[in-house]
Amino acid sequence: MYAQSSRPSALRRGPWRATATWAGAALTLAALATPSRPTAALTLTKLESSKPAPGITVDHYKVSAPKTHVWVATVALCTSGVHVDATRAPKALQSAAAFGAARGAKLATNGDFYKTGPVRVYGDAVGEGIRWPLVQTGLDPAYKSEWYWNDAGWIAFLHDGVQFSHTGWQKKNGKGLVAGWSPTQVTSSLPAGVLALVGGFPELVIEGKVYTCSAPTDSSCFPDRSDMRARHPRTAMGLTADLQSFLLVVVDGRTSTSIGMYGAELAELMGQLGAHEAFNLDGGGSSQLWVQGEGTMNDADGNNNGGGLRAVANHWGVLAGTTAGYPARPGHCPTQPVCAAVPASGATLEETSPCFRTFGTKENWHSEQVGSAGALRWTNASNDAAADNWAWWRLELAEAGTYQVEVSTHATYGKFQSTHYEVRAADVTKTLTVDQTQANKGWISLGTYAFSAGGAQWVAVFDDHKGPPVKGQHIVADALRLTRLEPWCGSGVCGGGETCANCPADCGKCPPVCGDGACTTGETCAMCPADCGACPAPVDEGPIDAGAGDGAADGGATASDSQPAEAIGSGDGFDVQADAGGGSSADGVASDSDGASEPDSDGASEPDSDGASEPDSDDSGNSDHPSDGAASDGAAPLADGDSLGPHASDDVRASGAHLQVANAPSAGCSTGRPGHGQTDAFGWQLTVAAAAWCLRRRPKRHAGPHT
Repeated sequence: MYAQSSRPSALRRGPWRATATWAGAALTLAALATPSRPTAALTLTKLESSKPAPGITVDHYKVSAPKTHVWVATVALCTSGVHVDATRAPKALQSAAAFGAARGAKLATNGDFYKTGPVRVYGDAVGEGIRWPLVQTGLDPAYKSEWYWNDAGWIAFLHDGVQFSHTGWQKKNGKGLVAGWSPTQVTSSLPAGVLALVGGFPELVIEGKVYTCSAPTDSSCFPDRSDMRARHPRTAMGLTADLQSFLLVVVDGRTSTSIGMYGAELAELMGQLGAHEAFNLDGGGSSQLWVQGEGTMNDADGNNNGGGLRAVANHWGVLAGTTAGYPARPGHCPTQPVCAAVPASGATLEETSPCFRTFGTKENWHSEQVGSAGALRWTNASNDAAADNWAWWRLELAEAGTYQVEVSTHATYGKFQSTHYEVRAADVTKTLTVDQTQANKGWISLGTYAFSAGGAQWVAVFDDHKGPPVKGQHIVADALRLTRLEPWCGSGVCGGGETCANCPADCGKCPPVCGDGACTTGETCAMCPADCGACPAPVDEGPIDAGAGDGAADGGATASDSQPAEAIGSGDGFDVQADAGGGSSADGVASDSDGASEPDSDGASEPDSDGASEPDSDDSGNSDHPSDGAASDGAAPLADGDSLGPHASDDVRASGAHLQVANAPSAGCSTGRPGHGQTDAFGWQLTVAAAAWCLRRRPKRHAGPHT
């Protein structure tokens, strides 16, 4: 049995608590809808509540059975200015209070279990966007004989999101796991762009189900951690189902007023607090919760058997409030709009953009009123194994494409010749070294990259390098420029796969095809069912004998080859470039659905009155790119009973042959417009198909069955 401190729990009463104290008010939190379990629902009485910063709430509860005190920090991740961070790989241990104060956090707790020699945690770890060296984590193969090797789960915070991974034990023994990172496979991989990560185990709440035991002290209860079967001070972390709230919980123990909790009781507590996922963290003498301006809130000294604040390996830190110098845009809200979408043509992102952020010691980043848009940031190079300071431009692309990537530097401040950059495009990350003294070139190219649509892509610059220490070697973080290298919708050039439907802006440049959502000259519901909604139904009217025709030359208008630059988000450091590009696209031809043409009573087939097909002029469409079909070989001019395939005949195109007809199609079957026609074989085949349809529909001149 652990010895208990005789001194009472350190429960301070500050003026910030007075207005929120609910003296003696018993509040029983509703349990999650989980199957019946032996552990009884805990009865919590809220004693105090405070809000250290917008988006952060700290509640102090008293639990009657077991007798203990609990502190619950709830972090609303979608609140302006809220960011979550964790400890960088340390050379020494420190308390949560020391870490929080040094980091400028509003709130801090202890983190993962740890060892010394070297300082290492049992799980994985990331702080300020920098992953700990393998030797300082429980994933190192050198620790394979350790019981905790590669077994911890984790919670991680990313740009505009949060992720978790089940523990190794749950992945191997759990059933029905579907959520989280690699839910059924133990892996050392991480999501791209993790900014903060702390590991923990065992798992307390698994995809909404509270972990339960037949008895909290039974050997089958938490087989992956035997110390869960005794009452101790505890620390836990959790996430709500919508991933918009982060829970940090500290339970006191080893004092006259708090006896701690079994692991099963901690799991019940996290379930009642609304956790959909929850993990046990380092506890005992390590359990501590610190708030800026108030100090350590729980009885951390009592938890440590009177040994004072214990120094630990890693921590959670919650940053909040724009006055503290952190971005106003919340760092990890999964439901907010993207910081800024790079349009298809490309864009320039300044260091004032909401997609730009610096990391590291704030005092090490200096601002100057020069640069691409009259401002830049710079820091000094360092020869540490990992970056001390770094910055990135997050990229959210509206459209996939190939872009040239360039960065702006400055002759006065861009001094370092071995600047470390990282470019992530699609699922590929490239690391390169760049000489920033190339300022006389204006923009320095980092290369050409194929980006995917969406996020999880970036360009980053770091202050670390391999080599001897350097002095006065500045590294600039100014503007980033992306320039599209191939045609895009709106470029004024018909790119591959573009049609009038998926890119109305380039409709004048792209030939019409069946299925483009536009009714071109000669199209009917029969010959092109895909465009049936756009084409008028044929009208049963008498024939108009207009004789044979060759079709009019096309005289349609075309789209402009260039577009003016567009300013997006005035004042947000985000500029859009002028469009440029080139390319072409092949067309495709569609046919009558029954593949046949029918002669008039006089034995001749008939073309449309103008013999032309037209590009669509509507403004609707989407980004899908239908494939163009190949022409069928060996086709001949249509006769009664011949098949008209979905594409034009190579033979007809090659010879330029066309059909002579005696009568024009009926009025109502033509969708042509004066001055819009095509004289190639493609236009004639559309004309022939239209004529066939109209002949099928019009009244017959001679009695007898239709054949």
